[in-house]
Amino acid sequence: MCVLLACLVPALLAGALMLPLLPPSLVASSGGRVLYAKFVGDRQLEVSFRHSINKGYVREIYRIYPETCRLTLEQGRFQSFGAGMIDTVQTSEGLNFRQEGDYYVLDFPPDWQEAVSYIGGDIAGHVLHYGGEEIPFGTHYPRQPFTLKVVRRSILEWLIC
Repeated sequence: MCVLLACLVPALLAGALMLPLLPPSLVASSGGRVLYAKFVGDRQLEVSFRHSINKGYVREIYRIYPETCRLTLEQGRFQSFGAGMIDTVQTSEGLNFRQEGDYYVLDFPPDWQEAVSYIGGDIAGHVLHYGGEEIPFGTHYPRQPFTLKVVRRSILEWLIC
C-alpha cells in the first residue's frame, strides 16, 4: 500500500502541475519563447506604433475575453491616414468612423481572434500597453515577430517561463 501511495502521490502532483488551473494570462511570444506574460486583470490592451508609410501614430485597442481566451480589435486610432482610407470605410459593414481631437477613430465590429501577430519595428517603435505597463517590443525585440494571445497555463508552464 505504501509503495502504491509513494508512486501515486508524485504522479498526481505532477499531473496537477501540468493542468491549466491558473487564471488566463496575456502572453506575448516569439518563436516559442515567452517574452511577456501577465495574468489577465484588465480586459483591454493596446499596441501602439508609427505607421510605416505616413509616419503617423497608430493605436490599436483590443478587448480581451478571458472566458474564451480570445480577443478582438475594438478600435483603431490614427493620427493621420493615407489616400483611400475614408473612401473604404463603410458603416454598413459595422465600422464607425469619426474624428476625436487629433485622431481619426475606427470602431470595429467584433471579430474574435485566438491570437494577433506583429513584427516589432525598431523605427515603428511597437509598444504593448497593458495593466499600466509599457513593453517596447520594437526596441527590445527589433524586427522579430511576436504573437499576443490569451491562454490558460499550468503552474509548471508559469514556473519555467
